[in-house]
Amino acid sequence: MSLATRIYLARFYQVLAFAAVFVLNPLNPLVALAQEDSEGGVVETGPPWTYQMAKITLAMLLLLGLAIGAIYYRLIVRRRRGDA
Repeated sequence: MSLATRIYLARFYQVLAFAAVFVLNPLNPLVALAQEDSEGGVVETGPPWTYQMAKITLAMLLLLGLAIGAIYYRLIVRRRRGDA
């Protein structure tokens, strides 16, 4: 495995690890949007949690698609052209 491939994969896994920590962290700002009112109930001050999860899912799917496209370009397209 070439040095460029190792660096690329290391950065890719760093981004995935950061995203996982951000999404799963109980203290992240998305979870902190909920506040208790005077009666003890919880009032959402931001968009509903399902809407936020849908946005996160779309962002992660976009990142996954970009990563797959980059890997395809590096492994298939460059080899067919003889650049590898």
